[in-house]
Amino acid sequence: MMKRDLGPGFWRAPNGSLRVLIRVKGFPPAVRTFKLLSDTPEGRKDQRVAAEAWAAHTRKLLYAGHSLVAQQTDLTLGQALKWYVSEGLVGRPLNRRKDELRVERILTHPIAERRVTSISLVDLAAYRDFLIDQDYVRRINRTPPAAAAWR
Repeated sequence: MMKRDLGPGFWRAPNGSLRVLIRVKGFPPAVRTFKLLSDTPEGRKDQRVAAEAWAAHTRKLLYAGHSLVAQQTDLTLGQALKWYVSEGLVGRPLNRRKDELRVERILTHPIAERRVTSISLVDLAAYRDFLIDQDYVRRINRTPPAAAAWR
């Protein structure tokens, strides 16, 4: 499929994914990427149909005056991660389980209750430092007594 066949606001990335960009004056641009699940004519057709449906729905919302950013302001990090686990995780089962465990660990931290739009670099750095401290404590507790005497 050639680029000229895709239409305005649609373009194909080198990895085969289809990207859609919607611009409406007065609103921030809406962008979404649709992965190519199978590199067959049917797979590309399904990908394009999904992208066009999303683009039509998004344009309809924006022209009606609904901001996509405003709709997502109430979304917390925990809700976003739960949605990601239920619908976004793909891959081998072992890798999926590891990602699920990582998400479960984040959900136990207060950062999971923060709104996605309000999370800053300071919050992420604090969470990173928390993880480093937890790992340090875990390693100290696992150290055998004989090895601790050499310190």
